[in-house]
Amino acid sequence: MWRCVALLGRKNLLHTVKHVPHLAKAKHIQATLQEILYTNPIPGLDLDMINFYDFKIHYGGAQCTVFWDAEVNDERRQHYQRILDAYSPQLQYHITDLVRLRRSPKLQFKFDKGRAKDRRIWDALRRIHDQKKKEEEGNAGGTENASS
Repeated sequence: MWRCVALLGRKNLLHTVKHVPHLAKAKHIQATLQEILYTNPIPGLDLDMINFYDFKIHYGGAQCTVFWDAEVNDERRQHYQRILDAYSPQLQYHITDLVRLRRSPKLQFKFDKGRAKDRRIWDALRRIHDQKKKEEEGNAGGTENASS
């Protein structure tokens, strides 16, 4: 059972994505949502609580509809609502912006175990990972210097 939770985009959005295959559009929005969440996290938002399989995105008519699984628990539902409240305008902008960069009809966005193989997302995640690693190494190095 899926529950409709948001309507994103209008005719201007569809105009920019008309060259992208139907299935790729939905995958693209999921990939975009992941990219936005990991690169611009909401303060206090626990990314580990988000299961991207709980989301389903459908294109139809002049709008994009975001659904999530109605079975998700209340805590996760509140998390998802915060995401949509915070990111709806930004998500709509990113979708149009990213698709404009990728007008090829051959585009496909494949998902493996809930993780997008989209190059931009991997690059963003790698940057975040590298930054955290540097911070951890910096903190570890700082304690060693202080003890000696």
